[in-house]
Amino acid sequence: MTAGRDPHRSGSMTRAHPPGGGREILVLSNCQTGGMTACLDLFLPRDKVVGLAWSDSEEGCARAAAAAAAADLVVTSAPRGLHAKLVSQYGVDPSKCLRFPGIGFSGFHPDLTIAYGDGELIDVFPGVPYQSAIGLWCWKAGLNVRDTVDLFAAETMAALGLDRSWDAARQRLAARFEETGWSFADFFLPLQASGRVFMHTVNHPHLSALAQMARVVARRIGATKDDLAAPAEQLIPDALSQGAVWPVYPGVAESLGLQPSLLWKIGGGVYPLDRYLEAQFDALRSARAPITCEITDTPSFNAAMRLLVNR
Repeated sequence: MTAGRDPHRSGSMTRAHPPGGGREILVLSNCQTGGMTACLDLFLPRDKVVGLAWSDSEEGCARAAAAAAAADLVVTSAPRGLHAKLVSQYGVDPSKCLRFPGIGFSGFHPDLTIAYGDGELIDVFPGVPYQSAIGLWCWKAGLNVRDTVDLFAAETMAALGLDRSWDAARQRLAARFEETGWSFADFFLPLQASGRVFMHTVNHPHLSALAQMARVVARRIGATKDDLAAPAEQLIPDALSQGAVWPVYPGVAESLGLQPSLLWKIGGGVYPLDRYLEAQFDALRSARAPITCEITDTPSFNAAMRLLVNR
């Protein structure tokens, strides 16, 4: 779930640029780099937009600094600490940097989490660390897959408050926009009005969300109304859809006016709930103890799950 681990720079689109003039714009971001770069390149036809996935390593910082030096403008979602490091230690010019918020939103997928075994991130599938918090708790409690499947129901989502998590997720994302000085409404309201699931996972946006973020950024740095009308959602491949696509569970989906699902897409495969849980349980069994998780280790989550299991 970090930039260096899963850059997803594939899926970008190459567009012919007019000769002469224009700026070179660097997009310095995480796994969202490819989509943001392609969308900005489409919305800024008089400029050349290139992308680079950031990394906090010495090599990654040096590469980012060199790319930033060659650019006229750096559009970045690098965290505040990394941005400060690039400026203070690697000489990136802050006057040509424009920070925008990376898109992270759990409103559709409040059960999605990550877990660590002896401090090491646990992958459920190769390169895919996403865990179900319900599944993880059940595995720790000694339940089998069959009994765990029965808990993926609207009653469980209500008991855990997962069907009421939208507002808190929206507030967390709005705080990111406020911290970086962007209008949250300009980004979020069109997506909410679309009535579609605009996140594949909590940190992998659908191309529609990246396109909307790119429109907000492009408008600030000179795109015209006609430029922004380009149908990015139809023209640009959604590279992040090639990774994990998490379902919107029963109970959660209905609260949002959506169709529920318990089908996971991982790479080229589609997994029903029991097969996903089998893979998760196998991964947890293979991990080194102690296994920790921010969600399942909380007293409130434990208490609610115990009541459900013992009812």
